Amino acid sequence: MEINLDGNLLSGTIENVFEQCTNLTQLVLGNNHIHGSITEYLSELPLVVLDLDSNNFTSIIPVSL
Repeated sequence: MEINLDGNLLSGTIENVFEQCTNLTQLVLGNNHIHGSITEYLSELPLVVLDLDSNNFTSIIPVSL
């Protein structure tokens, strides 16, 4: 499954939003206004592509990613 929301002016956080997407292989959220932390549960998903570029995250990228 692929989700591409690049450049959609999204705001808010992504904490636990995609946690139930256990078949997610591509998550593209670049060029938005997402903030907060990048949660570790993303490393449990079978992601091949993870694009979080050009947002307003306030944490470091978890080592597990």
